[in-house]
Amino acid sequence: AMKELSHFICLLLTATILTGCTIAGRDKPLTAQGLFDRYIDEAYGRKGLDAQTSITMKGTLTIDAVGISAPITIRQMAPDSVSTAVEIPGASVNSGCRGGDCWDQQPGQGIETLNGARLASALQQADFYQYTHMADYYQSLEIAPAVDGSDSDNHRVRATHENGVDIYYFSKESGMLVRTDIDTPTALGFATLTTNNSKFQEYGGIMLPTETSIVIPNAFTMKVMFKNISFSELSPSDFSR
Repeated sequence: AMKELSHFICLLLTATILTGCTIAGRDKPLTAQGLFDRYIDEAYGRKGLDAQTSITMKGTLTIDAVGISAPITIRQMAPDSVSTAVEIPGASVNSGCRGGDCWDQQPGQGIETLNGARLASALQQADFYQYTHMADYYQSLEIAPAVDGSDSDNHRVRATHENGVDIYYFSKESGMLVRTDIDTPTALGFATLTTNNSKFQEYGGIMLPTETSIVIPNAFTMKVMFKNISFSELSPSDFSR
């Protein structure tokens, strides 16, 4: 279980760090990119992402299936630096990206430099502005119809890439990104991971989810509760291997 944890821990970045900063007029026709734009508008307000270019989120990660509860710290700084650290006794996990270089440290092992599909995925999550130009990461973006024609509380965006399809769920009411199904490359192969964001609260004028869960198929569910969120200035030295 500890080995599997290290392969997935960096995916918390997708679920917890809000990125992007374009403003879409609400009278415009509904489009896939427009849903990302509305999300950023609702999350950051009219000041946009430039108001906060560094963020640190601290909380607790739990995996009930294996009895793990440990402190977690996630940092992100524009334009492309991000790191995640989990302090499990005797088995700390660290992952991150800086300046196009991404890494992952498995418990009890050395640091692994990412490459190939894993590197491409990590670089997308490290892109502070990714949600402003999602077409650069996907072959196509489209608003998906409701499943079985039934009504839903969320809009769904199908984002197709060369290795599969990612699904982004936006609340029709609030505009928040409440769920993602991401087809993710890992050291163990591709896996579709489902994340759920909830209990959004305002910090420094920004709406952030304070609870996140990631469902890892045939393994376990990771849950994170954030208690401390700050926007103190960070530097490249905060993103070291």
